[in-house]
Formats: sequence, structure tokens, C-alpha cells
Amino acid sequence: MTVADEKTLEILFTEARSQNGWTDQVVTDAELQEAYDIAKWGPTSMNIQPFRVVFLRSLEAKERLKPALKPGNVEEYVCMHTHPDGMWTDPCGVLSR
Repeated sequence: MTVADEKTLEILFTEARSQNGWTDQVVTDAELQEAYDIAKWGPTSMNIQPFRVVFLRSLEAKERLKPALKPGNVEEYVCMHTHPDGMWTDPCGVLSR
């Protein structure tokens, strides 16, 4: 069995945080694919992978997804807009609350 070094343990258990903010940086399809490829190998329950991901690039795609959202997520979802260059904005300030 390999034992992780102290820095690795710190990154995993004391420094890691959930993402809850956004930037105006464009995320490429290659970056999305890389993030998905890493995430799909995460631990599972009973050797199943309930992980489902949808990457949306257009307002039309977002509108098709809206009916599937939980009521508590609709305001954030509706307020997040995308520009043709792929940059997201938060005109309602939902994410800064």
C-alpha cells in the first residue's frame, strides 16, 4: 500500500473546497473534457457511477433544461447568462450573496 505524503493529504482533506464562485474566463471544450475524465474516476457507492453531467453552451439549451431544476436552483440558473464568446455573467448578483 502506498502512503500519501503530508502535502497530498493536506490538499485532499484540509485545503480542498467546493466550487461556489465564477470568473469571466472562458472554459474550452478540452478543459471540460479533462475535468469530466478526472471526475468520472471518483469513488462510487456499490461500484456504480451516479454521476451525470450536462455541458450547456447556448441559452436555448439552458431553457430546455430549466424544467428539470429544483425550485431552489431556478433563480441562480435564470440569472446566469452566457455571451457568444462563452463568458458567463451574473447580472442578478445571485452568486455574490
